[in-house]
Amino acid sequence: MARLIESTGHAALVARVATHRNFALVRELEGDAALQAWLDEFGLTAAEAGRIQPEYCFLTKAEDCFCNQLGSEGTQAVLEGVVVEGPSPEEVGVRVDAVHGTTTAKVGDMVTADVVHRGGETPIGHPVLVAQAGDFNTLISLELDDQFVAACSSEVPPLAKEAAIAGLLAESDAQCIAALKEESSVWGESICEDDSGCGCVAQERGASGPLLVSTVLLLVFARRRRRR
Repeated sequence: MARLIESTGHAALVARVATHRNFALVRELEGDAALQAWLDEFGLTAAEAGRIQPEYCFLTKAEDCFCNQLGSEGTQAVLEGVVVEGPSPEEVGVRVDAVHGTTTAKVGDMVTADVVHRGGETPIGHPVLVAQAGDFNTLISLELDDQFVAACSSEVPPLAKEAAIAGLLAESDAQCIAALKEESSVWGESICEDDSGCGCVAQERGASGPLLVSTVLLLVFARRRRRR
């Protein structure tokens, strides 16, 4: 689906999703206004787009639900804190209570996080983590008991705050997976129900990537012409 959307001139949408919700399925992104606008423009429903999108092969639940979604590579620091300002549609103010990694932020500082990983508002007084990658702060909401509960298509147990911090600071996906597996072996399991590779659509149909994208593009543009 990313190849298809990008080929129609919507590279910015693809880049944003790849940064914040990489490997998310279309059904998990139905609330994204830009994606819905693209679907409407080309006359597709979310269900139809979901049938176009292949399954992702040989990924662990850690990659599917945490490491790829939160972009562990590139995170220099993780701040523990509490929401003290907001929330607003654009940003949330967080009081720093503990610092992990390399950062200029100090305990007692107030930082602004403008990307909310989980849906819904994070109210004042709520515990959070802030992952810092350069000038970019990603807000990660915790439960009131300081656990992280992943929102993804796989069933995974909650993560203790310490395990989530270790995963965020990992320098590679392999290290991230290892950190989460220490919390529970479930995180190291494959997202596939068997060893078949989840039945990748392109492989099963014997189509190469460019050929599959070209075929789908023809169908999409044909449908758009019919709708007009």
